[in-house]
Amino acid sequence: MRQTRASLGVALAAALVLVALLSAPAAQARRVSIAIVGDSVQEGYTAADFADDFASIDPRNAGLAPELRRLLASRTGEQPGAGFVPAHPALWRFTGDWLHVGYGFGAAGPFGASGYAAETTDPTGTATIEVAEPEVSVLYWRGPGGGTFRVSAGGRTWRIPTAAARSDGGGETRLDLPTGTRTLTVTGPADGGLVRFTGLLARRPAPRHATQYEVSNLAHAGRRAGEDVTPANRQAFEKLDIDLSLIMSGTTDELTSNLLHSSKELDDYDGGLRLRARVARRTGRCVIVPPAPLPVRRSIQRDYFRVARRVAGEEGCGFAPVLSRVWTSPHASVAGRLTKDGMHPTRAGYRRIAKALVPVIVEALGVKHLDGSR
Repeated sequence: MRQTRASLGVALAAALVLVALLSAPAAQARRVSIAIVGDSVQEGYTAADFADDFASIDPRNAGLAPELRRLLASRTGEQPGAGFVPAHPALWRFTGDWLHVGYGFGAAGPFGASGYAAETTDPTGTATIEVAEPEVSVLYWRGPGGGTFRVSAGGRTWRIPTAAARSDGGGETRLDLPTGTRTLTVTGPADGGLVRFTGLLARRPAPRHATQYEVSNLAHAGRRAGEDVTPANRQAFEKLDIDLSLIMSGTTDELTSNLLHSSKELDDYDGGLRLRARVARRTGRCVIVPPAPLPVRRSIQRDYFRVARRVAGEEGCGFAPVLSRVWTSPHASVAGRLTKDGMHPTRAGYRRIAKALVPVIVEALGVKHLDGSR
């Protein structure tokens, strides 16, 4: 009898332990996609002056997105993928006759999730990039004539007819890359027509133990909040299925207002933020993050801050003014080697901004820990 009671006690204790384990907060293995929306301050790879530790010295690892990826990976142990990689001249090696759509201050970018694209009718034109992620999808937009382009990687070649794009005009083709593939090349259409190539979606395998934070750089240099939000831009953005959008636009808007002494730009900013918030909320959550202190009049900064806070509340986004004290002034940021010019961060500046954004991400996603546990 005593042995039976002891056995029952052991069994009961084991059951209680099992119940406790099952009911305890646990990390959920999943991929969370984060989009950084903004201008050259967040993008980081457009500027041509790369001296003195300026962040763009290495385009593939420049800007806010890589710093945020590294910081999140160090906290979770899961290496993130690059996510969306635009067809930008700083990231790709182009040969032949290409038109770089959306590249250059004021150039319209009506295609692709970030407004960057590269189009060609040249059958010998190539665009080459080094890829570290094994899961790659090619993104494009149907052009006149429905040209067929080729993608080569790891000794394999895929023919992608743009005429087979979705009814909205966008296309995505998943590539089964051979193991160990590092180089990928896009080649122009051999059958006529026009190819509009907008970039890649580059991912690592889904995580097994903890949350994997994938950070896509969707910022576009020189852009105000309401630019590059055509129906084609919005459709391409929505197809990325972003879980959390950090809307960090405002630098170009504030600088334009400061230069022109006009209120129109503030109204445009209001409308642009609302449109971007609504697009972001189609697939996930959004947080509006006003810029760090800029070399503009204080009245302009206050006006833009008020608009950002109001739009966030009315459009269902979070509002996180965490960059307002990331440095005390543009002059101080230069003196502290946190920016090159009072606006564009160095690596140290990007690290400071990324650190400020981590609590924003945690709160927006409703988790207590970066590994996804609650």
